[in-house]
Amino acid sequence: MFVGIEFATDTNKTLKEVQHTLYGEMVGRIFDRSRNRYLDACQLAQVETELAERLHPMTHFDHRTLQGTYLA
Repeated sequence: MFVGIEFATDTNKTLKEVQHTLYGEMVGRIFDRSRNRYLDACQLAQVETELAERLHPMTHFDHRTLQGTYLA
């Protein structure tokens, strides 16, 4: 995660450090929660989608694929 100034009043260094420290853990939690909810829904609906097949073996993803959205 990049630590910088996006807004003129974006000067809370403590908050930035907390966000930087927790970034990896939180991205992992968001991924896990989303993956599990999707797979649970597929199981409930008794369907196996192409995405579900790809998600079953996944335990993590490369968070760098999201960096472009931060810079947009």
